[in-house]
Parts: sequence; structure tokens; C-alpha cells
Amino acid sequence: MYKLNEGSIQLDNMSIPLDPANRHYQQFLDWVIENGTADIDGGEEVTQEDYTALRASEYPDMATQLDMQYWDNVNGTTLWQDTIDAIKAKYPKTLVRTTAPKPIPAWVQEEADAKLFARQLAAYKQAVTRLSQYVVADGRPELTEMQPTGEVAFNEETGIMEPALVEVVVQTAIDPVEATIEQTIYPDTLEGEVVIETITNPLITQDEVERAEAQAIVSSTPLAVKEAYNV
Repeated sequence: MYKLNEGSIQLDNMSIPLDPANRHYQQFLDWVIENGTADIDGGEEVTQEDYTALRASEYPDMATQLDMQYWDNVNGTTLWQDTIDAIKAKYPKTLVRTTAPKPIPAWVQEEADAKLFARQLAAYKQAVTRLSQYVVADGRPELTEMQPTGEVAFNEETGIMEPALVEVVVQTAIDPVEATIEQTIYPDTLEGEVVIETITNPLITQDEVERAEAQAIVSSTPLAVKEAYNV
């Protein structure tokens, strides 16, 4: 179990500094991402002192008590005893010292959330890039566009000089892969026969798997991460 100390994190006999460059610190954040903060030992804090400590905190200092006793003797009053009795009544002997687990500091969850956000953003970028690639079963067409050459030419229809354009290939064509291939299956024994079977092209199968995995990442990515990517 991880235990939080002042300025460090304790794991067994190892002290982990609060340093993002420390790999053990990063492992701690990974652990928080996977498990949350419920099982982190943040230590304990006193929720109530016992009656002796509470009384001592309100008893007048010794000089004041001696002064009260002096004037009680002079005037025949009971101010000192009344004060002491009132404090004892306020804090009866039934009050015992109690403790409770300290709340986990907010920075722990904030650091883990920030790391998870960065991880999700990186995965989302990679998934979007993968989905933007062409489907190998379909191939892709050649695309061209007209681009200026840097020169000008006279346009007889408009009667003005206009930038000269040239058609440029901006995307090369890629033929679709064969939908199926033949696979040879050799027998396990000498008596067996060689079998040739037709199967889906493994390139298509791999492409479909990768695209499905990428789509799953895109679908499960939180909206805040998508918005950060778009920005």
C-alpha cells in the first residue's frame, strides 16, 4: 500500500519523491488511475483530544490561578474553584482521544487525472490518424488539383493576365488488395493430403481489426479530450 508522507510517498521501504521525472512517482500515478485513492494511507489526524488535553487548553495559566486564589482568600469568593469546576464540567472524563484517516490531498487525484487526460489525448490522436487512412480492401483513387506555377498567362476569354495553373497529383492511386488468397495446408501425417483453401486476405483482416480498435478508442474518449484535440 502506498503511504503519503510530508514531501514523499512511501512504498514498503522505498521513499518516492514528488518528482514527475521519477519513474516510481509515475508508477504511483498509474496505480491511482487504475485503483483510485481509497486504498492510499494518508495517515491519521486527531478529531478530538481527550479530556485532560481539552481541560489543559482552557485552564488559566499558573500566575492567573494564583492571583484568583489570592483574591478569593481576601474577598471570601470562589472564583478560582468555580472556573476550574466549569472547565471540568465542560470536558467530562468520558471524552477520549479519537482519530480518523486524513483525507487524501486533492493534488493526488489532480495529478492522476492530468496524466490520464494526456494518455487519452495521445491515444485519440493515434486512433483518428489510423481511421483517416484508406481502407485496403477499397484502395484509394488518384487525386489532382490545379496549382499555380508562379507564372502568368493571357486569358483570351477574359482578356486579362492570370496566374498560370498546372494539374498536380496530390494523392497517388493505390489499388485495392485481393479480397481472398489461397492458403496451403500441409498434412500432419504422410498419409494426409495437401489442402488448398481460400481465405480472406490477411491484409484486409488486419486492417479491419486495427480500424475497429481505433474506432473503439474514438467512441470511448471523453468529450473534454475530443474538444482539446479539436482546439
